[in-house]
Amino acid sequence: MTPCGKTKIEDSAAPGAISHLAAAGNQFNSITLSWGIATDNVGVAGYNVYASQDPSVPVNSSTFAGLTPVPGFQHTGLGLKQTWYYRVQSVDGAGNLGPVSTVVSATTGNEFKIEGESLLPPVSSTAPVVVQGNCCGVIWSGNAQLWFQAGKAGDTMTLAMNIPAAGTYDLSAVMTKAPDYGIVTLAVDGTQLGSPFDGYNASGVTVQSFDYGSVQLSQGMHQLQFTLTGKNAASKNYLVGIDYFLLTKTQ
Repeated sequence: MTPCGKTKIEDSAAPGAISHLAAAGNQFNSITLSWGIATDNVGVAGYNVYASQDPSVPVNSSTFAGLTPVPGFQHTGLGLKQTWYYRVQSVDGAGNLGPVSTVVSATTGNEFKIEGESLLPPVSSTAPVVVQGNCCGVIWSGNAQLWFQAGKAGDTMTLAMNIPAAGTYDLSAVMTKAPDYGIVTLAVDGTQLGSPFDGYNASGVTVQSFDYGSVQLSQGMHQLQFTLTGKNAASKNYLVGIDYFLLTKTQ
């Protein structure tokens, strides 16, 4: 008996099977999974997700992609034009495992999407660089942005970005604009790319996609340096906000 006189329910039964499992790609290097809620005599605690480029998807530690408490999963940080295969298994609070699902698959797109805040901490900076959550009427991708709290012309911030595959890329960024943002340039591995971006916006906070142009990148780590060159005469400060980067492979 439990302390309140109630009979404790023994959770010895395995949860039910996954239903309606589906995988969907998009233009980015990620795949989204969804499925129906599994049943259990006490309650499902979560779902084990297994991912592999092997169509059989062996269910073991090498293919374990994550445990999620909800019937959905975002598989991120993948390569471009890659096909991935998935199985999902329900888990109850006692650790009982449901049957492993059938296999579903999807293919990633041709754009690397890299959240700005995922590149923190910076390699170096002359002013604080922090994660800022949604505010001021803006909902950023991933519910956050990279916020460079620059305070003067000449402030710099260097970020390290890993490129999984060599090639020629169109590089763009979704940047924040506000009444207290400055003018900033971008250099990739020491070479300026594109034109300066003016982050000033008179009527509150917003975001804007900004195209920096084409760049040849080898596989591995690269450095992105942002430098404050000044500010609009009406701007109150030199702040910089980066929601995310997009790298579209063209060759």
